[in-house]
Amino acid sequence: MTDSPSDAFELRQRARDALQQAHFDDLDRLLTGLEQRWLDGGSPRYGYGWLLSTLIDPAQTLPARLQQAQHWCAQQPHSPHPWVALGSLWERVASQIRSSETADLIRDAQWTGASLARDHALAAWLHAIALHPRPAFVMGKVMRLTCYLGEPRWLHQLQRGGRAELYASLQQQDPDGYASALALLAPYGAPLAELPVLPARLAQRTEDDFEYAADYWLQHALALRADDVDLLETFLYYLYPRWGGSHAQMQDFIDGPYAARLMLPQRNRLRVMKERDWLWFAPEADEEKAIAQHDNAYANLLDLHLDAPTRALVLCWWATLDYKLGRDEPEENDVRWDAARMTHACDCLVEAFALDPATVVEEGMNVLEACALFAHVEGADALFAQVLASVEMSTDSAHALAWLSAARHTGLFGFSVDTPLAARHLHRAMAMADEDEVNLSTVAANLFCDVSVPAGLHMMQQLAEGGDRRAMAAMVDLYRGRVAGRDFPAFADPAQAAAWTERAIEAGDLVAIYNRAWELSESLKHTPDPAVQRQSRAL
Repeated sequence: MTDSPSDAFELRQRARDALQQAHFDDLDRLLTGLEQRWLDGGSPRYGYGWLLSTLIDPAQTLPARLQQAQHWCAQQPHSPHPWVALGSLWERVASQIRSSETADLIRDAQWTGASLARDHALAAWLHAIALHPRPAFVMGKVMRLTCYLGEPRWLHQLQRGGRAELYASLQQQDPDGYASALALLAPYGAPLAELPVLPARLAQRTEDDFEYAADYWLQHALALRADDVDLLETFLYYLYPRWGGSHAQMQDFIDGPYAARLMLPQRNRLRVMKERDWLWFAPEADEEKAIAQHDNAYANLLDLHLDAPTRALVLCWWATLDYKLGRDEPEENDVRWDAARMTHACDCLVEAFALDPATVVEEGMNVLEACALFAHVEGADALFAQVLASVEMSTDSAHALAWLSAARHTGLFGFSVDTPLAARHLHRAMAMADEDEVNLSTVAANLFCDVSVPAGLHMMQQLAEGGDRRAMAAMVDLYRGRVAGRDFPAFADPAQAAAWTERAIEAGDLVAIYNRAWELSESLKHTPDPAVQRQSRAL
């Protein structure tokens, strides 16, 4: 498979069409060919793993994608590819249930619910392993998931050759907790109903293998495809201190036998990922020494021999640091920009875009938005338009699609007006926003306040009418004469504000609910009306 983005996205569309039209044999041949190139040592930017992970259109809901994958498995039961895809979707479910919160904030029911989804993923992948003569890719998937959520007890029981059970003990020990976990899993399905069959290649496992589970899966995968830098990067990530490892362990891993045969750019990618652990925590504006350390670290990383995607990644990270340090708000809504910092951020993004446009969309859109629309860095508006144009027909980024919708609706950023295309872009953005953790009402507010009032108003209305509760709350603010903390008195309309308040509350917007509850509590101080008391308690 070529590294050309246009060719890759054209191939993905062919694959999506084949899946949609139930041309499963054609799809299987395509995927088998791509996987074989990967097994032979090829590592294109857009290869087998990328295609398989993006094949089922993310504009569908996660339950709908699961159903599509399950149908694919039913139609091609002897092909490993649908089972790998199905497992990956269940992995996504596990991530959604667990959430991106830090471990100390996650409830027991979330851990249990995520484990139930994990078991579905593992069951699908064990089936794929049994079907595949060389299941290197899926072995790597198992390693990642078990590093993330641990291994299930039933898998250990199967590998020890004893009697295995799924959830009977869990139900007996904590029936209420198990019921709560089932409720979290329910939108996606029920728990595993029966134990999966253990593939023959996994039947032998020593006690050391049980103790060092990540190493066990890593060795299995590398035995089938040596020098897999993506796999080694995943293993390295789970040596971060937040996962119980240390920087010393990470360095030992990079210098050790697993990475010994990697090419220099590949080993340097591992070095980049190691440094990312501490670079992620940006210093405050008054921490001069820490700022200098971060800037020097990024400069040193860029002095390494890096492949294009990795260099683009480092540049986007440095631009993000510039953005965080370049924005100052000494008083509410009095934002000031450090011209030098923001110019450097833009320069980083220009180079990153030349190397790998997709990385700028994935890692740098917020920074680019700030450079072009808020800090008004020279040339940033042209880059913003270039980035959007480069990914218009291929991106699955809700953030980028929202801006593309605005561009196509009103002709902003040099785009021609195409109202049907604008509507399709916004529809896809809305479908993917929650899962991507993108707040589209913020995009609409930025558009309204800093680019075009009519375009921002249109997007805000479309989002609200489409059911986005945060956009409904933004409509309340708008008709109270404010957007994103700025005054727009010409839009004040108490009747519209009241109407949108009711819609936002009904949709479950927490800010609108809180505000209504506060208003009612204030009313109770002066008018102890029983009806008001009941409404206040309900809220």
